[in-house]
Amino acid sequence: MFNPSEFDADPALILELKEEIRAECEKFGEVTNLVLYDKSEEGACTVRYKEAISALACIKVLNGRYFAGQRIVAKLHDGTKYEKSARGSDDVEAEAKRLENYAKWLEEQGRPE
Repeated sequence: MFNPSEFDADPALILELKEEIRAECEKFGEVTNLVLYDKSEEGACTVRYKEAISALACIKVLNGRYFAGQRIVAKLHDGTKYEKSARGSDDVEAEAKRLENYAKWLEEQGRPE
C-alpha cells in the first residue's frame, strides 16, 4: 500500500495514511486495530475487525484494487512478521534520528515560500 521510503521525506505521512486506510476499511465494519508496518519492504498493514464478516467483505472488495499506484493484496493474515518503526523500543538511536527528522520537517512546514 506504500513505499517505506516515502516516510523519510514526509514523517507525517504515516498518520495521514493510517487515517485514509481506516476510513476506507470502516466502510466494511468496525475496525478495532490498524497497524501500518512502515519499515516493511512490502508496504504492509494489518486491519482487525470486530466481526469476521467485515474482514471478508474488505478482502473481497479491496483485493486487486490500486492505491497510490500500488496494487493491493488483501488477504487473511497468515502470521507473517513485518517490520515497523522502533517507536517504543530500546532502539534509542533510531528513535532520536526519527525525532530529529520530524522536527526538521515541522520547521520546514512553517516557512513561507
